[in-house]
Amino acid sequence: MNDQHSTAGAVVGVVGLAAGIAAAAADLPVFALVAAVAALVYALVWESYLDISGYDFMADYTKSVLKHMQSEGASAAAIQAKAAELNAMAESYKNPLFRVPMTFVEIFPVGLLVALVSAALLRNPKLLPARQG
Repeated sequence: MNDQHSTAGAVVGVVGLAAGIAAAAADLPVFALVAAVAALVYALVWESYLDISGYDFMADYTKSVLKHMQSEGASAAAIQAKAAELNAMAESYKNPLFRVPMTFVEIFPVGLLVALVSAALLRNPKLLPARQG
C-alpha cells in the first residue's frame, strides 16, 4: 500500500470518528453522568488514600517543583516566589472543601472525553461485529 492510500485511510478514519462523536454527543447527558460518577469515585478514593496513608501530596509536589526549578537554573527570587505560591496552595489544599472539587475537576474532562470517544467507536458496527451462530 502506498503512502497516498494510507493517508486517505487515516483521513477517512478521523472523519468517521468525528462523525461518531457528533452522533454520540446527542447522548451527552448520559456521558456526563458516567464521567461525573467516575470522577466522584476517583475523588473519594483519593480522599480515603490521603486519610488512611497520611500522605502529604502538597509537600512532595512542592519539593518536586522547586527541585526542578533549581535544576533548570531558575533565580533564587523566582524559586522563592514559587515556594510562597505553593505554600499558599498547600494551605488551601488542607481543606477538603477545596481539595475534593479540585480532584473532581482534574479527572472529569478526561472521563467525558473517554466516554464520548468510546461511544463514537462503539457506534461503528465494524469495530465489534455481531457474532454469527
